[in-house]
Amino acid sequence: MEEVRLSRMLGPARGDAMVQNSRETIEGFLAKAEQNSQASLKNLPAVAGVLEQINRVAQDANDALVNSPDWFLVLFLGRAHSAFLAAVRLATAGQVPEAYMVLRGALENAMYALHIKADPEELRRVELWLRRGDSDTPKHAVIGEFRMGNLRESLQAADTRVATIANLLYERCIELGAHPNKLGLLTSVAWDHTDDSVPVFQVFAITANRDALMLSLKTAVEVGLTVLNIFSHVYRTRFELVGLLERINGAEGGFCSLE
Repeated sequence: MEEVRLSRMLGPARGDAMVQNSRETIEGFLAKAEQNSQASLKNLPAVAGVLEQINRVAQDANDALVNSPDWFLVLFLGRAHSAFLAAVRLATAGQVPEAYMVLRGALENAMYALHIKADPEELRRVELWLRRGDSDTPKHAVIGEFRMGNLRESLQAADTRVATIANLLYERCIELGAHPNKLGLLTSVAWDHTDDSVPVFQVFAITANRDALMLSLKTAVEVGLTVLNIFSHVYRTRFELVGLLERINGAEGGFCSLE
């Protein structure tokens, strides 16, 4: 895993801190990120296999829902799947805190879809959601309706097990990068000191911290499976008819065998 340093800072032992920025080009950065992603997938074939299982189930779910009467909610499935792929790209590259930002988005897309579906008057929440940009009044109404507490209640009513898992994963994402909290911010920081004991830390855009990398990939798998489980309640009949529930269970079993 090749690291990319953003800055090197000398601590305040000698007055104001001094930052030395990395001169990596965007082209060079992207090349290293791609190299890291390919190496991660090659070196972790079992993890890569489970990630691909999740990807295939999401693809097949989209295909199975082409003629669904609830076609609107398929848009949320597409966005959740896209966020999952982005998280895999970031995590395998070593952009660990950033991976948690999009994993949070994957969960929220799935939970939004279920919350809409949970309303007996489903179109009411769809219409409300669509009117968010009309003025401040519907905007605030959408914010109130789709607050996390309401999303969690809808998921809890549908599946207590998945709700518990989703809540834990959501909080993990918040702590490790989705918000600029301590653990996320310091994951890609290396601490050292100069020969004369001046404290030094380096901020990395790409980290080679294996423990952090493995946790982000584990979380990507868990979020991917949780998203699929949530959508299995949005489209229960379709998922059962085309065998997606069985495949989700199979992917979960494959993941458990890795732990």
